[in-house]
Amino acid sequence: MILKAKFRFNRPIDTSKDFISTKDAFTVTIFGKEYSFDFLNYYGNVKKEDPAILEYEGTDLDTDAFPDSAELVRYAEYIDTLNECSLDTGDNTLYLLEVLEFTLIRNDGSVCLRDDGSVCIGAEILEDFNFRHMLKMADELPQEGLSVDGDTILKDQLDELFDEDYTGIYAEIIGIWKEARTDREKTFVKKMFETFTGISLKDYLEKCITTIAEEKHNER
Repeated sequence: MILKAKFRFNRPIDTSKDFISTKDAFTVTIFGKEYSFDFLNYYGNVKKEDPAILEYEGTDLDTDAFPDSAELVRYAEYIDTLNECSLDTGDNTLYLLEVLEFTLIRNDGSVCLRDDGSVCIGAEILEDFNFRHMLKMADELPQEGLSVDGDTILKDQLDELFDEDYTGIYAEIIGIWKEARTDREKTFVKKMFETFTGISLKDYLEKCITTIAEEKHNER
């Protein structure tokens, strides 16, 4: 089994002093069971066009350290979650931000594909991993005693947004609501809206109706 991947770090990688290694590096879920795996050999290349990106190639599964990983050869196309990518830099100023590509290839050169022809770890799985990875990092950041934290950064972002044209925001909010397919998703949309605005979505819609109707009536 071969892994070809691209990892984006928070800053350019300095090949003269930065050293990136793997330790119990990767974990995926297949049929509800977690599989950890790593490789005996690893080659890394820093992209010239963007030195924050590491091109990784691992070969020869370490089945002595991870006996169950031998099953990846048979079941890789059924991976449903990427759980862990542990890349050790030995430097807290250099850390993984996101996984851009993660392709498993059998030793005969065939890419592990799903029944529909897509790669076994595609965009949806990577997006899910990257969000969970960033959320974990954000939760672990020390914020006490600093002049900035998650709240102040969010306020700055909202202030910047509100300095721009509001046109289209209402339609976007309603569009998100309409795209919610389950009651659970709709509840999340409502809770997030209220968190950001201080008013429930229902009360906001009522306010829109009464205010716009009153304005229209006054124009007559």
